[in-house]
Amino acid sequence: MSRRTLGRVWRSGRAGLLLSGVVVAAALLSSVWTPHDPGRIDPRSSWAPVSWQHWFGADRLGRDLLSLILAGAGTTLYVSVAATAVAALAGTALAAAATSRRLGAVVAHAIDALIALPTLAETYSSPLMIQSFPDRGPI
Repeated sequence: MSRRTLGRVWRSGRAGLLLSGVVVAAALLSSVWTPHDPGRIDPRSSWAPVSWQHWFGADRLGRDLLSLILAGAGTTLYVSVAATAVAALAGTALAAAATSRRLGAVVAHAIDALIALPTLAETYSSPLMIQSFPDRGPI
């Protein structure tokens, strides 16, 4: 890679690195501190606006949104690492299985079918959604 290409890759990766760092910092912070108990329901604080008591406000149950976001950061981090590990293992297994020509063709067709599934599901479900809500039109 040329020096110019490496510079472009580094610049484009800064935002991802920054966002990943924010999530990791929030997950580490939530294991030590949250302003309120994330699960505590306080009906008096329902829909509380942004204030010194609720930095991000409160939801309809009166739960502090900052505490919920901090508590959810750990779960987000765990799920993303686990999904990456599963994808890496599956990709390695598929690449190893695709060493023969015939098996490689089968694996390639299976991957093509998996890639097409979301588009097919959306295509076939769109008329059902339109029929379910005829007065509203498409959702």
